[in-house]
Amino acid sequence: TAYLELAGRELGRGRTVADLAEALGISAAGLDTACRRHRGCSALALLYDLRVERAATLLRSTDRAPEDIAVELGFSGTAHLIRCFITATGRTPENYRQMMRQTHHAVG
Repeated sequence: TAYLELAGRELGRGRTVADLAEALGISAAGLDTACRRHRGCSALALLYDLRVERAATLLRSTDRAPEDIAVELGFSGTAHLIRCFITATGRTPENYRQMMRQTHHAVG
């Protein structure tokens, strides 16, 4: 939990898993082991999940361009955001935004 809180605050600042582990006072290997034990996946996978989750929130709640979201959340570029987003959701960021808005309008 401390890792996810720290990672959430540090998104977009270019911090690596090793940097985050050091800030928590443990080795990268120790952090990875703890993540696998308590969350079932690697520290890096959790970091990617957090980035995609934040991107989804920004896509739903703002009109910001995917390029801006990618920079803010620490993706290496828009293509990286798109690849991660498609892997996680099966949709491009813009397709996801459109789908969420159509669903919201249909419900509202």
